[in-house]
Amino acid sequence: MNRRDFNLGLSVALAASAAARSTSPANAGIGTYGLEAVAFDGFAILDARPVFKLAEVAFPGRGEALGAEWRGKLFQYTWLRASGQKYVDFDECMREALIYAADALKLELSAGTRDQLLFAYSNLRAFEECREALLRLKASGHRLIVLANPTTRMLEDAVNRSNLDGIFDDVISTGRAQTFKPTPRAYQLGLDSLRLPAEKVGFAASAGWDAAGAKWFGHRSFLINRQSARRERLSAEPDWEGRDLTALADAMLA
Repeated sequence: MNRRDFNLGLSVALAASAAARSTSPANAGIGTYGLEAVAFDGFAILDARPVFKLAEVAFPGRGEALGAEWRGKLFQYTWLRASGQKYVDFDECMREALIYAADALKLELSAGTRDQLLFAYSNLRAFEECREALLRLKASGHRLIVLANPTTRMLEDAVNRSNLDGIFDDVISTGRAQTFKPTPRAYQLGLDSLRLPAEKVGFAASAGWDAAGAKWFGHRSFLINRQSARRERLSAEPDWEGRDLTALADAMLA
């Protein structure tokens, strides 16, 4: 094969690959799904970056590592407690995970620094684009709820702090059922509130594991992948993936 034939073959292969990606489930149009409502994970809306900036101030050069270890262990603890039916609320899971993360990285975590970081995590605000995107979805007739692992107080305070009050039909902590996502009982709370079947409710997740859990439960799952995280390999592809809520609203209302 000469170079010209090779280049032509490569161009055809690349075009075919691009076409396949454009028609894959994660990139298909979602405005035709007939959804009546969308449930949002809290961290699809709430910006936790200030917490990790504070961690960097407290531990220069180690804050990013502490944030990553803390976040990962936090969700491990919620999964473990849900599967073992040993529930404590999200605030306690945050505290336990932070102590573990500091120990794992051999950081001296004073009570004052611990409390500062926990306070910051409990007092988040929404990403800037969220209000406009949510209002567009609400104006189009979609019912909107929050369904997330943090406590009711943390979620409701964040909604009010971010000027999102009045947008959501319900703000639901999985603590109502003393469990955490991705257990089916957690997702069922959203259906009980909306009185809709799962196939009529889209679920906007901030993490691949949550998108997979929602998909297994029967939702159309949307992944708000703000950090371009690697795709989970769980045989549960999200129905759509994008960078933020503006992109989601654009896709749903196209």
